[in-house]
Amino acid sequence: MPRHWDPEKLIVNKRLYNIFNKITKKLDSSVKHWNDIIYYATSCHIATFVQLWIHSRYLIS
Repeated sequence: MPRHWDPEKLIVNKRLYNIFNKITKKLDSSVKHWNDIIYYATSCHIATFVQLWIHSRYLIS
């Protein structure tokens, strides 16, 4: 089985995805001020970085 299909890793990945998804859903409808926009963008960048970091770890043998 490929390393990136490890069920335990997928569960962790899914939990992180759900956490960041909840954050962005809450912010998505309430982005009205500049500070909210910066916070929203930062949250999206963090979520993207974590996802890429996790996937890059699976690709390195």
